[in-house]
Amino acid sequence: MTEFRLRATLVALALAIAGCGADTKTGSNGTGITPPAIEPTVVAGTLTGAEPLATGNLTYDTAAASVRQDATAGAGTANLRLGMFLEATGSTTGVAPTRLAEASVQSAIRGPVTAVDIAGGRFTVASLLFDVDGNTLFDGIAGIGRLAVGETVEVFALPVIEARVMLATRVTKVAPAPDGRFSIAARIEQSSAIGFVLAGLSVAAPISVSASPVPLAGTRARVTGKLNAEASAISPDRIDLLPEYPPALGTRTEFEGIVITVENTGGFRLRTPARDFTVTSIPAGTPLIASGTRVRLLGRATSGTTIEPQFVNVIAPGEAIVYRVTGAVSEFVSLASMRVRGEPVDLTTAVITGGNPAEIANGRRLSISGTAGPGALRVTEVAILP
Repeated sequence: MTEFRLRATLVALALAIAGCGADTKTGSNGTGITPPAIEPTVVAGTLTGAEPLATGNLTYDTAAASVRQDATAGAGTANLRLGMFLEATGSTTGVAPTRLAEASVQSAIRGPVTAVDIAGGRFTVASLLFDVDGNTLFDGIAGIGRLAVGETVEVFALPVIEARVMLATRVTKVAPAPDGRFSIAARIEQSSAIGFVLAGLSVAAPISVSASPVPLAGTRARVTGKLNAEASAISPDRIDLLPEYPPALGTRTEFEGIVITVENTGGFRLRTPARDFTVTSIPAGTPLIASGTRVRLLGRATSGTTIEPQFVNVIAPGEAIVYRVTGAVSEFVSLASMRVRGEPVDLTTAVITGGNPAEIANGRRLSISGTAGPGALRVTEVAILP
């Protein structure tokens, strides 16, 4: 167990005990012990684990969850991948997997690459500029050095301080849409009776908007249609207003994002794809936080946009995020080239337990952990499952 997972688990346990109250002499379960309180939870973070799904220190029970992926409601979890951004509501006792009720997973954009700066570690799709780092996962592309203008990609990302600039967490090469359609999700910047501006792109709101009235500035939307790059405009054939999950007072929260300002009051402002939050303090023992720092935090909401943190984990520049996946092998070529639960992986330097490497083949279930590499997860540990 990593230091972050251990510390965060202890924090979660402390929160659960605090929520139980002082009287623990009896309970309704017949054991004489009051069962842990069930509390509402709101989470938002990049997926670091699959089967079970996980973000940071939390794992999720999705058996009863209604999951929306981009514009598809009821999408389920089978196509969710590492590095995608999950927003969800649910409940937890603090000592078991968080049970999700409703979740949304939204890519930032899906369309052709318009510029690549290999030296700067950046690329552009339409009006959005994406930075990559050592934790960016690539699927179908061997890193930014192999990314070419004109290739169609789907990008998941965290917004940073600058407008329309994001830190890419997953970049997947996909087939171009036969009709040239492109899709983007962002918060609406301006709105009028005839349309709106989203990520610097003008959108004429058609009668077929999936919600009425025309969305207001500040609303999050996904627009799918034809992009006119010269006019910075989209001719939409579908507009979906995205679900919002503002935490109610006292709700337990886990959020991941980028620090945009550190306040003189001792807290900071956190930017996530969902919204900006005010974090009221920085807990003792937290490493140095500055503008631009990527963090995960556990806490409680004191309003829909204000969080009182119990624990803040700083993901320092150069720090490798450990990803974990359990699932069946597919597209097996060699230990250097296969997929596990749909994730491209390289097992050539991994420590393998539970069997012989020769047993690894299509259909065999593995449990793996590793870090991002150019085009595949660089796996460090593999357990061959029965």
